[in-house]
Amino acid sequence: MSQQPENASLVEVTGLKKYFSTGQGILRPRAEAVKAIDGVSFSIKHRETFGLVGESGCGKSTTGRCILRLIEPTAGQVRFDGKDLLSFGREDLRRQRGHMQIIFQDPYSSLDPRMKVRDIIEEPLIVHRRGKRKEREETVNQLLLKVGLKPEHGIRYPHEFSGGQRQRIGIARALALSPKFIVCDEPVSALDVSVQAQVINLLQELQEELGLTYLFISHGLPVVQHLANRVAIMYRGRLVEAATAAEIFQKALHPYTQALLAAVPTPIPGQKHIKRDKVPDRSDTKTGCRFLPRCPISEPRCSREEPELIQVSPGHYVACFASA
Repeated sequence: MSQQPENASLVEVTGLKKYFSTGQGILRPRAEAVKAIDGVSFSIKHRETFGLVGESGCGKSTTGRCILRLIEPTAGQVRFDGKDLLSFGREDLRRQRGHMQIIFQDPYSSLDPRMKVRDIIEEPLIVHRRGKRKEREETVNQLLLKVGLKPEHGIRYPHEFSGGQRQRIGIARALALSPKFIVCDEPVSALDVSVQAQVINLLQELQEELGLTYLFISHGLPVVQHLANRVAIMYRGRLVEAATAAEIFQKALHPYTQALLAAVPTPIPGQKHIKRDKVPDRSDTKTGCRFLPRCPISEPRCSREEPELIQVSPGHYVACFASA
């Protein structure tokens, strides 16, 4: 396997779109397109953790699944290690999947309750014809140890474990094929805070040991600040800001990013906050900035044009007329 330079991009996403149809019915005379992802572009370097942050329903998980082609994109391009994933046929894609894996959000529903832990972890090895039975058993035992469990745990069923332990099993399954790239789809959001820290530390240790590249999807900013090298903020299917983690948390420019960082249980007198009384319909096709109904610093131009994501300083991108 050829060695890639540290600053090379492993994943390149260009103009990615995913539209869902609402369908027709008595109360909806014509079908409408819900723009779950609407022209997203970014790249992820080798051995990097790229954080994708936004509120629930903004399209974060859909982006991760479109990259892996668990959901087929409507348009755009996804290149992995220089290869165009969207051009692959079924067999080529199956072979490529060994290099790309996912850790799901819910450790309770992502594991088959009828399968023993060792069978869950071994299944990818069987599907991809990796090793003989004894070799696969040894690999499963090593993976269990690597994620902080014991080989004897392999004979148990998922319901016999806590949420944190189940997520470790999910991580072991994701590592089974020795992938280069893992989509971490909110892997700690369903866990207690103390367990979150343990899983995050495990992910960091595995990245350092195995040279992994992560797309870390989350709505928890402190988690992303601790883990990510670069961060992109997503709102209603589009990126509104992207920069290094340090710059996002120290010098956020977009009002939505600023609101996320400044969010507190009780309002601070005199501080501008996003308006929470009106969240626009995702099928809304009006022109202008999609953050306009909730923006505290909007200007007339915002209702006529949608701002593009532009570079305002080296490595810092923002989609806002007032902040650019």
